[in-house]
Amino acid sequence: MHIRSNARLAALVLAAPALAQAADLTLEVKNVQGTSGQILVALFNKAEGFPHTYWKTGEVVATPGVVKFVFTGIPEGTYAATAFHDQDNNKKLRTNGLGIPTEPLAFSNNAIGRNGPPAFSDASFKFTGTPQTVTLTLK
Repeated sequence: MHIRSNARLAALVLAAPALAQAADLTLEVKNVQGTSGQILVALFNKAEGFPHTYWKTGEVVATPGVVKFVFTGIPEGTYAATAFHDQDNNKKLRTNGLGIPTEPLAFSNNAIGRNGPPAFSDASFKFTGTPQTVTLTLK
């Protein structure tokens, strides 16, 4: 009976889906101009609400050139990311009267949209649950 229970347990373990991996996801933000304000980053885990309804956010002091932000314990999956240089420290993306951003902005995959932000599918990337770096270039 004991052997049969162990065999049954082993079969259940082998049939169960693999446990999701979690790891650090680094966002490397390039083309930071100046030291005023901060770089705000956002991570999205679904298309619904993109790019306004984020899953996780972070911030780092603006330093000319390249800055990095690390999200820890991110499970494998499909994500998209944004970053913008909040030059006036108001925690909001400044836009003009037409709604066009006037602060430097970036999307993962350097995705761009027509007449607005890109689609999640254009900005998304696969995260395997192992340490990974995604580069975003402010424009």
